[in-house]
Amino acid sequence: MIKQITIKNASNWAKAWRTKNPKMSKAFLIPAQDLTGILKEMGILIKEEGQFVLNSDKLTNAGIRAYLAIDASTTKGNGEKLLLVGTKVDDGNHNDIILNGNDINNKVSGIYDFAKPCPTYCDVKKSPLNK
Repeated sequence: MIKQITIKNASNWAKAWRTKNPKMSKAFLIPAQDLTGILKEMGILIKEEGQFVLNSDKLTNAGIRAYLAIDASTTKGNGEKLLLVGTKVDDGNHNDIILNGNDINNKVSGIYDFAKPCPTYCDVKKSPLNK
């Protein structure tokens, strides 16, 4: 089931976040290739005959977890990051899919960090969520 909310609610909730956290990022731009990368990793997008198709059998209980983080080496968006991780259900729990999770230094992790913070990457002219 896709859950959408009204523009009014979204606008009010975004404004409440900005009011309570005026120095924090107010949004993140998430590149589509990061989302598709996670969906491939979760087996939701699969390649068949040279094209990617939706594996709807994997949609039940599928989820992507977003972690808030700070990268002290950058000043863009106060260094705030949004880390995305695919999940899989095991014993009723959504567990993070961390590739090679036993090796913290392994470069292949299943963790995606390419979100661009707002301010810096914002739609300040048209979006009702930035007013």
